[in-house]
Amino acid sequence: MSRWHIAGRSLRALEAITDGLPAGKAPEFDTRGPTERLRSITLPASDKDSHVDFCVATGAWPIAAFWSAHAFLAMTGVLSGGGGGWLLWLAVGLFGVLRQTSNVMRINQHRVLVREGLAGRAERKIELHQISSIWVQQGATGRALNIGRVGMQLINGEVVWGPVIGHPTRAKRAIAVAVSRRTASN
Repeated sequence: MSRWHIAGRSLRALEAITDGLPAGKAPEFDTRGPTERLRSITLPASDKDSHVDFCVATGAWPIAAFWSAHAFLAMTGVLSGGGGGWLLWLAVGLFGVLRQTSNVMRINQHRVLVREGLAGRAERKIELHQISSIWVQQGATGRALNIGRVGMQLINGEVVWGPVIGHPTRAKRAIAVAVSRRTASN
């Protein structure tokens, strides 16, 4: 096994550590709960006139702050004469900050761009007409800090999870409005 292959596996392991929240599976689709089936969305008159068809949601800053504090404490350990263990803690903290600040979910009138990973290396573009349902996954801490993931189910049944972002309900609503405008104009 080459050194680059081993380094790539190590970076993926660091991404898993610094990811934030687990993605989980798609929720059960029923009449109750946070899931919106997009083909049945109807907009009130006030939403049709607003300009919410473009939204950018970035990484979860509370998680990035946690990893920054982690890196700061590790740097303190390194500067006070600590060994390799502190350097590993410092590397994990810096990767965590980079991971969280690289997460982006961009919604415009044509598609949803989901970019995540270290320095945004994983990117996916999803056309609005492919999205059938959306939901937000947040735990109690996520609701308190206003962070979470947006999940999307595509028409073909595939489930796509967005990265951990701040203000996920705003991103969910922007997707719903963009899809509704797209289907209303067609």
